[in-house]
Amino acid sequence: MTGAIQIRTGLPEDLHCLASIESDAAKRFPRDRIPKPEATHPALLLESAMTNGLLYVAESRGQVVGFATCSEVSPYLHLDEMSVHPDHGRRGIGTALVTRVIRESIARSLSGVTLTTFEDFDWNAPFYSKLGFFRPAPETLPQYVRRRLDEEFASGMTRRVGMLYRHAG
Repeated sequence: MTGAIQIRTGLPEDLHCLASIESDAAKRFPRDRIPKPEATHPALLLESAMTNGLLYVAESRGQVVGFATCSEVSPYLHLDEMSVHPDHGRRGIGTALVTRVIRESIARSLSGVTLTTFEDFDWNAPFYSKLGFFRPAPETLPQYVRRRLDEEFASGMTRRVGMLYRHAG
């Protein structure tokens, strides 16, 4: 990652640009894999995450180029959304955002981080695996992760998996 990237907690003035980052990032997926590619993370959920200190943005030269938002579902943080604008991809920004989420779960004395993702795109499950996430047996996933997967499957998304990062110790 270049020194020009800063990961920081999201601010109210950041909220206006997050939907376009998410929409542009979604264009990397085949249209048949995301039932509503134009849909973005609801503004109220972003605001709630920001209020709870769980919205992180990647800034480059004063411009927000990526973000991660999560929610606390004890005993984990759940990574709800992570998007990096494609023009800024493959520069370590996603890694820095996920690392920030992991650090926050440690700071909150939680057990780790959960997420759902596509199993077959290299910037999804394989990416998270490189960061220490693993795919536990479906029956051992937390109930809320299984519910999210069920909702994703019901919406027409395929090849989705739940992943878990557990802190050492």
